[in-house]
Amino acid sequence: MPKALNSQILETTQPEQFVTLFLAIYDVKKRSLQYINAGHVPPAVFTSTGEHSRLSVGGPLVGVVPHPEYLAGICKLNPGDTLFVCSDGITENRDTQDTDMARTGCAVFLDFEAAVALC
Repeated sequence: MPKALNSQILETTQPEQFVTLFLAIYDVKKRSLQYINAGHVPPAVFTSTGEHSRLSVGGPLVGVVPHPEYLAGICKLNPGDTLFVCSDGITENRDTQDTDMARTGCAVFLDFEAAVALC
């Protein structure tokens, strides 16, 4: 899917336009999430044991290069784990001092120390 979308974006938009994409399929029986991250803000997984990771496996932004390669990542989600996916609208926002909120924009929704450590 990202390759087909990439071709369409390249053919129908200006060179400075692109798309970020996080696409995932969850297998309930296996409790596994197969995903592709195409330049999107990497989602975070917070495990019930206190560990955390980012879902960044994938490839480039959609609509930037003619023949991109995308890899699929797999993440096991156990009971009590939390998957946090946010829009780039949160991370591209600016605070009252006009500071880019990419490092802390999502921290308001999560455990602050863990969220900042991921950025």
